[in-house]
Amino acid sequence: MSATAIQVIEHSPSETSVPPSCVVTGSVVGSLATPAGFSQWIYVGSATEGSELAWHSEHGDEALYVLSGAVVVDGKDRCQPAGTVIIESGAQATVRALEALEFVLFGASDAGPTDGGVLGAPYPFDHGIHVINVERSVVNRHSRPDGTFSEVFYYADGVCRTCRVSLQRVGSRFPTGSASHTHSEDEVMYLLTGSLQLGPLTVSAGQSVAIAGDYRYSFRTAGPFEFLNHRTRISTYLGAPRSDPVLETWSVFRDRFGDDRGPDVAQQTS
Repeated sequence: MSATAIQVIEHSPSETSVPPSCVVTGSVVGSLATPAGFSQWIYVGSATEGSELAWHSEHGDEALYVLSGAVVVDGKDRCQPAGTVIIESGAQATVRALEALEFVLFGASDAGPTDGGVLGAPYPFDHGIHVINVERSVVNRHSRPDGTFSEVFYYADGVCRTCRVSLQRVGSRFPTGSASHTHSEDEVMYLLTGSLQLGPLTVSAGQSVAIAGDYRYSFRTAGPFEFLNHRTRISTYLGAPRSDPVLETWSVFRDRFGDDRGPDVAQQTS
């Protein structure tokens, strides 16, 4: 396995880079990271009220997660904290900060539609924008025999007709240990709260970890945690070696591992 199969990423608030895929007006600053050998990048940024990010035609699928503040998309659709704006490949869009804004933006290294993987390329026409506020995400609870549980908020799971991006928010109020597993696609996880222990590596809030597809790992936490998980396309999950792979859509995971509690839970737990 390559030495770059798992990488912890620091995001420096003193950096002044801008997102690589859009035109910025006003004051937008942040930290851009492109993990070595990976197919994606992550930008952790802030913007002043009235600043704008504008996408034109040369970009892949992107996902903007609002940490704090709020944005309006193309002058009409508002996205609140813990909401996500999906900008599909080639789509034009303008996102304007309605107040002081903190956000995380995920993107694909290659401009244009994501190809390959389980589903191949998306439908080539009518690419646009999805605004998914937290109450419109789908929430799966994964319960454990000891009464604890974790939750996954699905903003996109890679099966859209016109895009392939996957973005989830994963967390628990309890100390957690995951089983050893792999995912078929590269992933970048941005830690919102708490800390993750992955073997000898510790990932703290405000850091990211990039994990290569098919790399087997597990993690544990000493307390509550929450992270964003981005992949450029739909993935399959493999638990124990030689077990059957599971397609990582919200509905398949609900049926296989837990119960779907519906969008109302997002309002109670966000």
